[in-house]
Amino acid sequence: MTKIRRRMCPLVATTLFAIMGAELTHAFHFPTAVSTARTVSVFKPVVSKGHCISSVSSSALGMATWSNGQAIREYQDFLASGKNELDMKDDGPSVIVQSADPSKVTPLTDAVISLGNGDDLIVTPGGTLPQSLNGKTSYPIFITLPPYELKEFLQNLSEEWKTRAEDFVFFSGGKVCGVVEPTLREFGLCRD
Repeated sequence: MTKIRRRMCPLVATTLFAIMGAELTHAFHFPTAVSTARTVSVFKPVVSKGHCISSVSSSALGMATWSNGQAIREYQDFLASGKNELDMKDDGPSVIVQSADPSKVTPLTDAVISLGNGDDLIVTPGGTLPQSLNGKTSYPIFITLPPYELKEFLQNLSEEWKTRAEDFVFFSGGKVCGVVEPTLREFGLCRD
């Protein structure tokens, strides 16, 4: 499993978590010492190349637990590999797909753009994908469309876009992203 390191300053991280509907107290609550008296609740976004991004929250305090089966399998595979750390790649240019209607561009789009290095390519559905970015033929394609535009986008994918589906990165959850897994599952793009 390889993760892409995208730089994230605290203000942008706060904005991204707020956009996705996460409570900030859960987003940045990390234990400073191990305690057997209580369980700490942790919110952690799970990024899976070409598939859903969901969140994991756990607590013995009766809070709901959400998980992505693929993320669990990837974590188990990582543990079985015997590695101490994930393979990390530096962030490079990516494609960010935003709504064609400027009035419907989501705050998520702005947050993803601000996390980049300023060399991301912004396209709208149906636009042309570059053969390579910064000399790489594989690069992340962040789909930041509003949920109500996602199904139409997927129904109208050209062959050029379909061949790049493994590079798609979707966002799910919160008021801006909505629940996209059923739509992704309908098009065979959600692993679990």
